[in-house]
Amino acid sequence: MFDVRLQGRTISGATRAGAEVRFSTDAPRVVFDGFPRPGHRGYFEQGSVRIQSDAGGRSLLRADARHAFSKVRHKLSWDALDALYFIGYALWNYVSTPFMLTRPGFGLREGEPWQEGGQTWRRLHVTFPPDIPTHSRQQTFYFDATGLLRRLDYTAEVFSRWARSCNYCSGYREMSGIMVPTRRRVTLRGPGGRPLPGPTMVWIEIDDFELLERGCG
Repeated sequence: MFDVRLQGRTISGATRAGAEVRFSTDAPRVVFDGFPRPGHRGYFEQGSVRIQSDAGGRSLLRADARHAFSKVRHKLSWDALDALYFIGYALWNYVSTPFMLTRPGFGLREGEPWQEGGQTWRRLHVTFPPDIPTHSRQQTFYFDATGLLRRLDYTAEVFSRWARSCNYCSGYREMSGIMVPTRRRVTLRGPGGRPLPGPTMVWIEIDDFELLERGCG
C-alpha cells in the first residue's frame, strides 16, 4: 500500500484552507498539517474527524460527522469539524480516483458519449458502496480520448439534495509517475447536465504531489 502527500489550497466561498495533506490509499484516512491553523492537525478517518494541537491538550472530536449535517445549525453555518469532514472525504475521493473504483462494492456502467468543448468524452456511471464516504452514491465520471478524467458529476448531499455539481479537472502534470490534475473547479449543474456559468463554488490548487511507500516520509 501507499501514502500520498500533497501540498495545495482549497477555496470555497470565503473559506480558504492551505496545508500539507497526507492520504492513505487503502482506506479513507487523511491527515492535514496546519488545519484549521498553524500548530494544529486535523484527522479524517472514515466517518470521524478530530483536531489536535501540537502543544497537547484536549482534542476536538466528532465520531459521526456526517450525521451532524442533518441538524438545523448546518443549514446556517459550519464549524471547523464540519469543514474538516467535507474537505477530508472530498479530497480523499479525488486523490483516490480512478484507483478506488476497483475496490469491491462499486457498481460501474458505461454511459453514452458526451460532447463538450469540441471534444468527445466517455462517461462512466458509478454507484458507490455505503462504506465509502463521498458526495453522493450516484456519480458520473468523464474521460477524454487519452484516458484523463476531465469532469465529475455528483450531488454534494451534505449541503443539499439540490447541490448538483460539475467538478472540472485541468492542469495535468506528471508527478511521482502519475498524471495529476493540479486544478479543480466546481460549478453547479443545470438542466440536461450542462454546467451553469457561475459562480465557482470550490477551487482546488495542488502545488506538489508525492507517492510514498507505506512507512516512508
